[in-house]
Order: sequence, then structure tokens, then C-alpha cells
Amino acid sequence: MDSTSAIRVSAWILLSQLQMVGILTSFNITWPPEVKALISSMDSVSSVGVSNIFGGGIKCLLFIPSVPDPVNELLMAVYLMVGGVTTIVLYWRLMRWRKSRNQVVDNEAGAAHELSVNQNITICIVGLFYLLYSQVLRVWFKLFSCELYDYDKKRRLKGALDTECWSSSHLQWIGLMSPIFVVVIVGLPLYVFLKMLKASREGRLHGNVNIAVSYGFLFDGYQAKYWGWEVVVLLRKVILSAISVFLSSNSSTYFERYQQGYD
Repeated sequence: MDSTSAIRVSAWILLSQLQMVGILTSFNITWPPEVKALISSMDSVSSVGVSNIFGGGIKCLLFIPSVPDPVNELLMAVYLMVGGVTTIVLYWRLMRWRKSRNQVVDNEAGAAHELSVNQNITICIVGLFYLLYSQVLRVWFKLFSCELYDYDKKRRLKGALDTECWSSSHLQWIGLMSPIFVVVIVGLPLYVFLKMLKASREGRLHGNVNIAVSYGFLFDGYQAKYWGWEVVVLLRKVILSAISVFLSSNSSTYFERYQQGYD
């Protein structure tokens, strides 16, 4: 591994671990102020949040008042991913068009340049997806974040108090947002994993330049036999995010039962 690849892989592993630390902010835990400030700063560095990209004015324009906040945040994340992918494709296609106008290349060189453009598009899209994955994951699980309120003894969705948890309207929003879960949270990692699995079985994972350039940052930091470990890291993020929502949704109920036991 050359120095450039080593730096790229090290930065990627550091980013992934910082995202794991950032997920801790989702847990309903009273952290000491110093620890909370440290975790929040790591979260800001490692995640591209919706609030960081869309300012207050743009956010107000895009948010739909009749839609629960978690759904609005998911839609904003989708807008961000679609806009990012579109920008990446247009940028590299424009670079290819400019280069083709500035110089005349033979067929072999043109094919090589086309391959380079496609590789750059793949790298940027996969990188963008992994950068946003933690944020989309956390916003998705907000759809299941409920809290018991004393005034009517009903569990309501956080950020949308007019939505009772597991009511018909709540289930409707979950159903409407389920394609995001299928495509983004499950589908895209599965596609990349199957792509690398096929290359591994064919013996092209570490020997093929195209695979190494496009997906190398996902497995270069691990030993050859652990090339799929990044999938385990993603599963760990999913499990931690789910646990944080479960604890947050049930902590108040457990606390009330605990108090009742001593009354």
C-alpha cells in the first residue's frame, strides 16, 4: 500500500470510528458537560447533518408543516443524497466533455479516460453515501422514537406530538418512508458487499485495478481475509442506533415503574 492509499484508508477508518462515537449522542444519557461537548464535536466532524447543509431559511421552505419532523428530516436527507449524486455525475461528465474538446485522443486513450471518469463517479458516490449513512440511519430510527406523556398517558412520537405511536397515521408514515430503509440503509450496502463478494470469489478483489480504485478504501485497511469487515461496522451502527431509540423510548416507563416499586 502506497502512502496516498495509507492516508486515505486511515482517514476513512478514523471517520468511521468518529461516527460510532457520534451515535452516542442518540442515547438518553446524562453525560458530564465536558464529555458531552467532546462527543458533540466529534459528531459534527464525522457527520454531514441536514441542519449543517440546509440553513434555516431553506429548511423552512422545504419542510412540510403537516408532516412529522422525523419524516421531514428523512426527506431532507434524501434531497441531499439525490442532489449530491446528481452534482457528482454532472461534474465528472463535464470534465470528460471539456477534456474531449481540448484534445483529440485515440480510441484506446478515450476508453481509458471513460473508465477513469466512471471510477471517479463511483468513488464519489460511495464516499458520499457512507458519509451520510450514519445521519440517515439515525433520522430513520427517529420514526420509532416515542415517549409517554403524563397528560393523557399515551405514547407519542417525539417531534410530532399530534402523532400517537403505532396509530394508523404513524404506521402510514413508516410505510411511506420504508423505501428509504430498503434502498439506502439496506440496499446500497448490500449492493457494494455483493460487488466485492463477487470480485473476491473471482480473485479480482485485490488484483483488479478497477475494483481497487473504486472500492479499495472499504477493504484496504483490513487483512485480505477480512475484506468484508466494513459491513460489520455498518451493522454495528444499525444496532447501536436501534438500541438508542429503544432505550430513549422506554427509559421513562422503566423509571416510573422503578419509582412505583418504592412508593
